Amino acid sequence: MLDTNILSQVLRKRPRENVIERLHQARPDTIHASVVTLFEMHYGSRLREDADRFWERIQIQIVPLVNWIPIDEAIALRAGAVAAKLKRAGHPIGLADCLIAASAVAHNLSLITENLKHFQQINGLKCESW
Repeated sequence: MLDTNILSQVLRKRPRENVIERLHQARPDTIHASVVTLFEMHYGSRLREDADRFWERIQIQIVPLVNWIPIDEAIALRAGAVAAKLKRAGHPIGLADCLIAASAVAHNLSLITENLKHFQQINGLKCESW
């Protein structure tokens, strides 16, 4: 499962070459992301001066290439438990990240992220960085 910060590399003027190479090497059926990532990308695009043009790029370059995982009841409940546990431990993370992490765990997928430290505190979540 690709985190938002990995997918956004596709849109950068100078993307990290190793990320782009790994994306090109991946089989299309193995490229997954949470619909929460789609939300984050749409939200970010709407904040830009060139919002419509940038969102169009996302729709062309990213949306069709990803198997989007919806949020269902099981993922929502798992994410709520993760968020509460981390907050009680004094290490809260954003609710969007809890939903992304819960989606990866629920589907037995490794989360590919640039923010390993942020996600490594979640039990049962396999993480790696490209």
